[in-house]
Amino acid sequence: MKTDIKIHFTLIHRILHWIMAFAMPVLFLTGFLRMNWMNKNHIIGIIESKTSA
Repeated sequence: MKTDIKIHFTLIHRILHWIMAFAMPVLFLTGFLRMNWMNKNHIIGIIESKTSA
């Protein structure tokens, strides 16, 4: 004998779920960019090359 249990989530719960689902990759991407492309030494080099001319 198998019983079917259906879980119904509220609209607010679904909206919060999808907001977090889209926010997580964005946060990971910005963290990756800050570690690599936007790191301190790279930005300092760009600023020095633009201001020395």
